[in-house]
Amino acid sequence: MGGFGLPLLFMKYNWTPLENTEIKWIGVDWDDTIASNSGFPDFIPGEPLPGALEALKAIDDMGYKITIYTARPWSDYQNIERYCEHYGIKARRIICGKPLFKWIIDDKNIEFKGNWQEALHKVWKGQIGK
Repeated sequence: MGGFGLPLLFMKYNWTPLENTEIKWIGVDWDDTIASNSGFPDFIPGEPLPGALEALKAIDDMGYKITIYTARPWSDYQNIERYCEHYGIKARRIICGKPLFKWIIDDKNIEFKGNWQEALHKVWKGQIGK
């Protein structure tokens, strides 16, 4: 049965990997992407960045599932959740405590340069990773 019988499981459950076009999750950073913040030492979230609410709604309307990810601790989870509810952000998941990196090098990203229209255009054009 080698390999713990995985080929048999794949056949039994018709297990097939998702095609890239079938992946509907989009991860969005929290601080300085969705929400402004007060900076050190408190990092209290402020108003949403210009265009953030409209772009996130458009992403949701396109059928994508929004995951918010942040380096903030899990103790901020409920505050982020309440913020999203208050502003009507339809986040399907919130992930706190992302690994702390100086840079993230990834083949599937959209660099956010403070312009939500530019980021949204890249989602519309399907240029993630290009």
